[in-house]
Amino acid sequence: MPIQGLVKTRDSLVPRFDRLEGAHIALALLAGTYSLETPSIGASLVFSVPGKVSQMRFGVVDENDLSSEQRNVFDEIASGPRSIVPRPFKIMLEVPEIARTVSALGTVLRYETSISDRLRELAILVVATECHSGMEWDGHLPIAVRHGATLDDLRIARGDMEAPADSEVGFFLDRARELARTTTVEDPDGMIQRVGKRATCELVGLVGYYRLVAMYVKMGGIDYPLPDVAMPE
Repeated sequence: MPIQGLVKTRDSLVPRFDRLEGAHIALALLAGTYSLETPSIGASLVFSVPGKVSQMRFGVVDENDLSSEQRNVFDEIASGPRSIVPRPFKIMLEVPEIARTVSALGTVLRYETSISDRLRELAILVVATECHSGMEWDGHLPIAVRHGATLDDLRIARGDMEAPADSEVGFFLDRARELARTTTVEDPDGMIQRVGKRATCELVGLVGYYRLVAMYVKMGGIDYPLPDVAMPE
């Protein structure tokens, strides 16, 4: 039987429209870590962090430069539940069909799983930690907090704090960490017995998906180091 509080009912599966693009930029501007050179002069999206400057290596920076195929996929993503085209997908648009396919998988894993919103977002923060992806962490931190994550939850996700014994959060995040590190867990049958087959399948997909996203932001040149663990202001 799935553990109590882990999953949500199908009736509660409603689309959520998270306008993260503006939030990312606003947070980065406040932190002094973001700059956007004028696209009209052919510049690229640039993130500057202490000791490091990252520039998009491939993908689409300026919407005016989209091919017809890229435009079709761009509009498909923007018209979906995200309501924007997040930066990782702008990198994937180098190959439009990759962006389309990955986006479709992400829609299922973000908006249509049985895993509770809080645990899903904390699991994503675990993946961000294991992949050392500051962009992935910053992108999902405010969502996790909005869905009830506490500072202790964030510390557990980062690996700075152990969860209480028999904690649902601890069990779930430990399994996410195992998957992110080794592609499996020590006791698959025990996990299935505790959380159920569906949630197990969904967590495998969730961890794999966000590892893929982290790979794209790193190879695309727009990732940055993990920030300190703190509640968003």
